[in-house]
Amino acid sequence: MGRIRISNENEFSLLPNALSHDIGHAHFHYKFLRALQDAHDQYWEVFSESRTFWGLTLEAHEDAMLYRLGRIFDQHKSALSLGKWLQIIKSNLYFFDEQNFRKRLQDNSFVESLAEDSRKPDEQELEQDIGSVVVKGNKGADNIVKKFVGIRNAYLAHRGLGGLLPSRGPQMVTDLSWDDVEYLLSLADRLLSKYTILFDASVDSTTMVAQDDYKRVLETIKERIESHKAAVEDSY
Repeated sequence: MGRIRISNENEFSLLPNALSHDIGHAHFHYKFLRALQDAHDQYWEVFSESRTFWGLTLEAHEDAMLYRLGRIFDQHKSALSLGKWLQIIKSNLYFFDEQNFRKRLQDNSFVESLAEDSRKPDEQELEQDIGSVVVKGNKGADNIVKKFVGIRNAYLAHRGLGGLLPSRGPQMVTDLSWDDVEYLLSLADRLLSKYTILFDASVDSTTMVAQDDYKRVLETIKERIESHKAAVEDSY
């Protein structure tokens, strides 16, 4: 992969923030998508009233989730991805030195206790983490990561001819299971948290504020449907 040049810690800190945004939104769209799918049986009349709207809503959440995952596990040499970020960490381990950590958190009242633990990434673990998300040909990388990268390259980033012809490529988006998606989300969150905790003792939440708002929408429409049905019955 190519080199992204980082001049200082301030520039470095921008990278996990950008990754966190993609990882967080991948989680958000996944949770919304699965919640709406799970709600279908209970609110089937609501979904039936406006099939086009709900169909496009579900598709949009799936596309957004896959789009974010595609950026997180991008293999392009100049792209900011999880693998690229870990490689940048490997090239700038001195950012994690204790004195640099203390300087970054000098206004944190807990800096003394936080600095007691080693802030330096274990180089062997870091190398393993890089290997789990960087795909080099058919070598390296976690099997599910490798599977997703193949799908991303053939069906998401662009539409490969192999997917349109009878002798299609070995994988399609439909070959990606929910277990695969959950694994990728968990892996991305785990690796991001692991190194941001070491860098500045912080971790971002993947819990969305007001994540149950969709229930209010479904309940409101359901009540209107039931009210309309009751009015029709009373008219007879």
